[in-house]
Amino acid sequence: MGKKGKKSKKTGAAPKDGESNSRRPPAGTASEEFNHYLGGSNKTILGTAATNGSESAPLVKPKKLILPTPEMGWGQELVDAERAFKHDKTSVKCAIRLAHAHRTMRHWEELKHVSKAGLSISSAAAAAVSVSDSVSDIDTQQREQLKECLMDAEYHLSIQTIINDDEDKGMFKTMLQNAKHGKLDLDTCLIDHDNFSDLNALQYAAIMGDVRFLETLISLGAAIDYTENNKGPGKSAKSNSNSKQETKPVGATALTLAVMSLACDRIASKRFGLSSGGAMDGIRACAVTLVRLGAKVDVTLRLSNSKNQMSEISVLAKELKIVNKTVKEMAVLSEEKELIDAIEEMETSDEERIKLAYCRCGSRLPWSQCHYSEKRNDHPYHTEGKCKKQRSDFRFSPVGPCQCQNTKKEYFRCCWDDTRVYFMCDTTGEIHGYMKMPTNPMMTAAASILQKRDNAGANTLLEDMVAGQGSVSGDQRRAQVCEMLRDGGFQMMTSMDSPKSKLREWDGEVYAGVVERLDDWFMWKDVHYILAKPELLKRTKEWNDALEQYCDDVGLTGQVRRQVIEQHTANPLAPCANPSCNNFEEKVKSFPQCSRCKSVAYCSSQCQKEHWKCGTCLSHLSSLRVLQAPDNCQFDHQSNDDGEQKRSLSKAKNESNLESLTN
Repeated sequence: MGKKGKKSKKTGAAPKDGESNSRRPPAGTASEEFNHYLGGSNKTILGTAATNGSESAPLVKPKKLILPTPEMGWGQELVDAERAFKHDKTSVKCAIRLAHAHRTMRHWEELKHVSKAGLSISSAAAAAVSVSDSVSDIDTQQREQLKECLMDAEYHLSIQTIINDDEDKGMFKTMLQNAKHGKLDLDTCLIDHDNFSDLNALQYAAIMGDVRFLETLISLGAAIDYTENNKGPGKSAKSNSNSKQETKPVGATALTLAVMSLACDRIASKRFGLSSGGAMDGIRACAVTLVRLGAKVDVTLRLSNSKNQMSEISVLAKELKIVNKTVKEMAVLSEEKELIDAIEEMETSDEERIKLAYCRCGSRLPWSQCHYSEKRNDHPYHTEGKCKKQRSDFRFSPVGPCQCQNTKKEYFRCCWDDTRVYFMCDTTGEIHGYMKMPTNPMMTAAASILQKRDNAGANTLLEDMVAGQGSVSGDQRRAQVCEMLRDGGFQMMTSMDSPKSKLREWDGEVYAGVVERLDDWFMWKDVHYILAKPELLKRTKEWNDALEQYCDDVGLTGQVRRQVIEQHTANPLAPCANPSCNNFEEKVKSFPQCSRCKSVAYCSSQCQKEHWKCGTCLSHLSSLRVLQAPDNCQFDHQSNDDGEQKRSLSKAKNESNLESLTN
């Protein structure tokens, strides 16, 4: 990150009172590196509650609460419970419902707040009861439930985490805030560790054993198998004060580093009689969590061959002969049963791996119990891996920043149910989109065109579908377009148009007939925000003249002619882009355009704010909206060039943001 990660205080592994020191190997062996590693790398020890320096007994971990999964999943249950409690803040029942949702989703800060609020409501209600009345058993049970929720929240919040570490002056908390608002790329954000430099945030969390920090990073969109070795912004080799610090192993993932630590700990403790105590509990939890999230276990540990550039842990790893072993092999050497069982369960089959994989929100629940429900979602939560090294890609974190970039909402509360869904490659960190649409030949061809469309300003899908076909002339291309329009293409085109469009009420045969009679042909769209006023007036006149010509050619007269002309006449006045507003322009181009996208117009600033609050903007989604259908068809969210551009831009963005964090 441009700033070295804070080193922990050295806590040497001295023998306990009454123990003999005879089992310690002589100085100069690999145990020295092991001893230094134990003292220097584990600043955060998870699995035991912090006592904040006091001598009071640590909080007792409450029993795990197991509740039946709601029909729509816990993600939607949380949203519904929040609405219910917001509507009735004096209801203990609503407070308990919300507390159970937060507890299941592991939202400890929110759980503490809601539990206290529920207990206050319950106490106020009990005080209002007359002396002659007794408190019912139901009220007592409700208070006990809220107390148990509060105890659970306080226990987990008491566990040490670098997120709230005052020694770092809020650096990690600020980093998470920037990532939440899309100002920082967590995959390319680099941090120095006592043993390795240039770790990304997730690798740093795994080797520090801070599972809460790790899960928070993943919930904000960090790729769990990201391996690229990039030099951090503003960093140089001279900035590393630790002479035994080396660049992270090539191709090492966060899981690789965590399991390497566990394997070294186990083998060294057997060989040299040393014990790390609870120092490995957090690293074990991180490793198990990464496996349950679907991290790859076939990654091989590769270390530098130069002894002058090797850290203590690397020297120890070579001494213990765990180099060139895969994550799965190192897990066996670590003898961590929970980790080995998790790997075996996840590696049974691809189908089982997808079924058991944790949701990326940090709840430690499978997708089907958390943010995905077959009754609620039409889109799957996984798809075939875009990267050749990835077996399958999972949906982008439901609580990460929404990729539409129109709001500051999390993905689940913004565009989660839209026709366009986002998946992430865990190896490269690239986010790509899919759109739900039928797989008939016409729609398949349309999908390939959508993949190449840069904006909604291109003429239409049907024009693009026959564009660039060798020596096809303009008239031949028009003939092909009109043939497609008559063969179901008009219904396809209008189904994908803006919800404000009235073209769905038009007749495809009439539409194609008018296009055939245009001198300089085009495809009329009644939602024409992007057209300049002169071009709009020109097209309106040409279309209406061609419509009159069509009626003459087919011999329409009387009432039938008037109905056809009335229904298919081009109107230069545009509607307000807010779906809930029915206002139309009174003068051409009288509605001001959106200052951000320049592609839609609103009748008032109030309509613009209302539309943006709903999480979608027509300019970004109008050309992508399709009718619901049973199959999926893929399109790229960005090309490879765009991906390279994204990474270069993210580095520049990180540099500016990291400067503010380290100053």
